[in-house]
Amino acid sequence: MLTPLLIIGLGGSGGKTIRSMKQALNRKLEAARYEGGLPAAWQFLQIDTTYDGISFPAPMLPSDEFHCVVPSGAGFYDVLASITNRGTVSDQQKMLSGWGVRNSAISIQAGAGQIRAIGRQVGVADSAKTLEAIKSAISKMQAETAMAELRSVAKALGAEAPKKDTPQAFIISSLAGGSGAGMFMDVSELLKRATSQNWAQEAISFLYTAEVFSSIGAAGKDVSKNSLGAMNELIASKWVGISERSELLYS
Repeated sequence: MLTPLLIIGLGGSGGKTIRSMKQALNRKLEAARYEGGLPAAWQFLQIDTTYDGISFPAPMLPSDEFHCVVPSGAGFYDVLASITNRGTVSDQQKMLSGWGVRNSAISIQAGAGQIRAIGRQVGVADSAKTLEAIKSAISKMQAETAMAELRSVAKALGAEAPKKDTPQAFIISSLAGGSGAGMFMDVSELLKRATSQNWAQEAISFLYTAEVFSSIGAAGKDVSKNSLGAMNELIASKWVGISERSELLYS
């Protein structure tokens, strides 16, 4: 049975994945001679530090399906200041202690440089706008005509027509790089805050670990470390929950 979908791809790997998914779905609809395109009930959103990957063999996402967390022209220290300016020196210590990066020569316009802390910093600094981007995707997914479009797609594919409009959310990210690996837990939390409906609490995550990149010869020296660190945080969060420092950042 077809159902409304919100599919969020984080970083380069997540973005390439949802681009490939859209390409495959469009081809399937074309093969079924369906000319209506993908239904609004299926929403795709890439959240990333940079709009790259043009050479990847799947079409780039349109601008309304891509959200960049790095403001145009902003540098690392601009982003850092946008966080530290939110509180006193004591608050800054609480917000960034244990993970924040105070100095970096990396150009964040080109990405997070496989440093998860930088990926998280730029994501946190942009959290209000990221939240609005997620809300916008949800709004389009739940538009008045969305379910009618989905029923038309089901008919064209010979699939079971949707009987309810409860969505399913997916978050796709690498744990081995910087942007997606740094942002995925915060974006998961923002999704929960984007709607009061229970489905947002039940998102399914697909998380690529370092082995994926080894298989394509792109495993740098830090990808295994990033995967291990991200998995430790993910497992710990099952029992610990959101820390006061994270709540301070979100506020």
